[in-house]
Amino acid sequence: MQNSKIKIEPIDKNDLKQIEEILRQWLFDSQTGEFREDELVEDMELMKNSLSSDNERKYYVATTNDKVIGVVGMQPVYHKLEKFVQGKDSVEVINLYVDKNSQGLGVGKALMTEIEEASKSFGHDEILLWSGPRFKDTAWGFYDHLEGWSRAGIVKTVEGYGDFPAWRKKVIKK
Repeated sequence: MQNSKIKIEPIDKNDLKQIEEILRQWLFDSQTGEFREDELVEDMELMKNSLSSDNERKYYVATTNDKVIGVVGMQPVYHKLEKFVQGKDSVEVINLYVDKNSQGLGVGKALMTEIEEASKSFGHDEILLWSGPRFKDTAWGFYDHLEGWSRAGIVKTVEGYGDFPAWRKKVIKK
């Protein structure tokens, strides 16, 4: 892929097919290796519903040359993360996925920067996220090296999928 300028913008209904293609690269069960069609359907439905404000999620896409190469979202903090909240108005990062052909180009960092700016504009003072063991080799190091982010603790799961580290970043409201 050419090194083109990455553009970040709110998700649009025309982005959904390309987002689905990206999610198909990532949504595999960590124990069986099987593709998680149920997870794909759920994530795509939540993204679609966010377009009409049918949920409290907001999504952004990274594009270059009019091609979607990444997606990220934000939502109110999930109950399993509440024990890590230190701010007065926190938000959670969700569904950060980058097209595997675009890794290493700064797409993830650009999406996280957008989430931070959006969080500030919505009045949030803290951002949290958590990531499962299936992303240990891809996402965990990325989050560990993001400026201003630190590990907040471990989310224990009952589903048998292991422990999920959580990260936190304090943001200064605009």
